[in-house]
Amino acid sequence: MEKLLQFLQYSKELTINPFGLGKASCNNRCKFCIVSNRMLNSDIPLEYFIETTNNTKKWLIKYLDILPQDLTITFYFVAGELFYMNQDYFDLYTKISKELYDIVKSKYNKIKFNIQSNFLFTNIDNMNNFIKLSKFLFSLTPNVIVTTSFDLYGRFNESSLELWKNNLLYISQRLKTKIMIEMILTNHGLELYNTTSNVYTDMLDNILENEDKYNVSFEEFILNDIENKDMYPTTENLINFYSKINEKFPTHHVLDIYKNPTNNINTINSKPRSECTLIQFSDKPFNHGNIYTDSDLRIISNNCLGGILGNLNKYEPSQVLKFIPKNNNGLYCLYNTQEVIEYFEYKIGCAFCKYKPYCSAKCFIQHIIKYYPEQCQRKELFKLFEKD
Repeated sequence: MEKLLQFLQYSKELTINPFGLGKASCNNRCKFCIVSNRMLNSDIPLEYFIETTNNTKKWLIKYLDILPQDLTITFYFVAGELFYMNQDYFDLYTKISKELYDIVKSKYNKIKFNIQSNFLFTNIDNMNNFIKLSKFLFSLTPNVIVTTSFDLYGRFNESSLELWKNNLLYISQRLKTKIMIEMILTNHGLELYNTTSNVYTDMLDNILENEDKYNVSFEEFILNDIENKDMYPTTENLINFYSKINEKFPTHHVLDIYKNPTNNINTINSKPRSECTLIQFSDKPFNHGNIYTDSDLRIISNNCLGGILGNLNKYEPSQVLKFIPKNNNGLYCLYNTQEVIEYFEYKIGCAFCKYKPYCSAKCFIQHIIKYYPEQCQRKELFKLFEKD
């Protein structure tokens, strides 16, 4: 807990997943998904959600008094796909939302909800339940982010893309709020956009043209299996992609991270995700970050050390280690080693990079499977948009 509190003093944001990712099921298995091979093939039992959400409440009640005063608290609703379940699940989501909000509102006024779905609803009742739940969250706080995902490759076929597009329109019209659309940048998708025109590239252009309706976030592909190495974007394809986006949509906010890096702030969230600390409860945790343990509650806290390397300039690599907890076997997680830190800080050049204060260093997590990028791609993108 001491290390978690230490990191929260820096991050200023605590993201809580009340449902956990230890068990998850989904109605879609994207080719690049980092958790699909750990998902259940059946629905998650309601009892599991009840247990994990109760653990979340217990943890908050136990530690609320010692958490830093100036935190932003975000409740992040994601676990595979939560929203194709029946009415009993939606009743639980509504109930736990109100209970969690009531627990923290006594101390914090910066409270957010991020509710995430793939929008592949085939049941109109489920889609209406999702809308109803979103409206309920908005009744608690205006700080609600409704998130879905679009990708040029690996998520949709033409049939499911049409379903997603129709559902996106249906939901956005009824919620009357800007929908956040996240997109994974795979090499296949970048090549597609750079070289051809089809229903997928046209859909991305349509999304970017409607900036008044949609917020957009480009996310780097996370290499979770060395067999998928060919999906990892090349620097050339990234530069060509961003150059093309800039030609078509030069003022779009999705480019701000590189065009206006001195803002050092994500245009949608208060901080880039890698700078936040994520907590979730689970009996079989999926984790690609750091592990903090609390034996009675099985607390899992997941944050990207890249956020420290990229933004906490006053710490040298050797000092960064003090932020790294050990897992319950007393060993550092695979990528939390001096070797890895030195590779990025010195061989890649993060330690001396002038863009370091603005970079979330997401490439840092690529080596969870011992894959090291040969160069810093983000540096090239910063340079691409650097003002004279």
